[in-house]
Amino acid sequence: MTAPDPATARSRRRPFGQRTNRVLFLGMLVGLLLVLGAIATNSDFLLLGLPLVLAGAGALFAGPAVTLVLPAFRSRPAAERVALRIPAVLSGIGVAGIGVLLAQAATGAGGFAAGLALAAAGGWAVAQAIALPRAAAPGGVGRVVADSGMVVAAALFAALALGAVPKMAGTKEKAYIAEMKSDLRNLVTAEEAYFADSTRYTTNLGTLYYVSSGVVGPTIALTATGWTAKVGQTSTIFTCAIFVGNTPLAPATIEGNPACDNIRPPFAGHALLVVGLAIAVGAGVALSRLTPPTA
Repeated sequence: MTAPDPATARSRRRPFGQRTNRVLFLGMLVGLLLVLGAIATNSDFLLLGLPLVLAGAGALFAGPAVTLVLPAFRSRPAAERVALRIPAVLSGIGVAGIGVLLAQAATGAGGFAAGLALAAAGGWAVAQAIALPRAAAPGGVGRVVADSGMVVAAALFAALALGAVPKMAGTKEKAYIAEMKSDLRNLVTAEEAYFADSTRYTTNLGTLYYVSSGVVGPTIALTATGWTAKVGQTSTIFTCAIFVGNTPLAPATIEGNPACDNIRPPFAGHALLVVGLAIAVGAGVALSRLTPPTA
């Protein structure tokens, strides 16, 4: 009885991660169908479909970049690893892009640092993928295109699923803002009633005024010609302001007309963002040179 040919055994071995990719892709597809169904029927099933899409898409999208780190993959022959070159480049660029968006939107040092870390990881993945041994990929160009297509499809699926979030979240956000504006208009009425009795405005209306459930405030300040007030809401980062008199309170610019805005600025300005991302990506590329893939 002859021993099996090692070359034949290698050719029959399932490409690294292929089964996992298929399971993730199917899960992502099911989740997207649930999300689309939720949009069409305005159903709460969105809560089930969206996490499924994002989990599957995230794993597929970042999968090639993460795979580059795995010892089980790095120890495989060059011919079995080369098929990941293009998918890993796309994945690395995507991870770096997410890091840029996170760092740009960060309102604190923690979020900014997390964004820089993702950008560095993306730079490392791209450099590692480019440095993979150049050899004929098993399955030829078709396998490379299929794997790359999964990365692109994951990004598109995630974008479609996330497109449903503003529809649902936007509706709730509008309700919170409308509630805060209504409370501020009621505050004007209460202050004018107090002024009619006392010929002055006050920062403490006591039992003459109540805010809606979840609304925080109001913070009232007296001015030379009237007063200003601001309220928040526990379920949103938006705040609303109003003023009576000649002293505006941003974002309100018209007397007696409440206005709302997200006034939490990002943590980093443009200069710090560009410098931080450049250092992060450069560090990722430098690290990739210290951990080159085996030949």
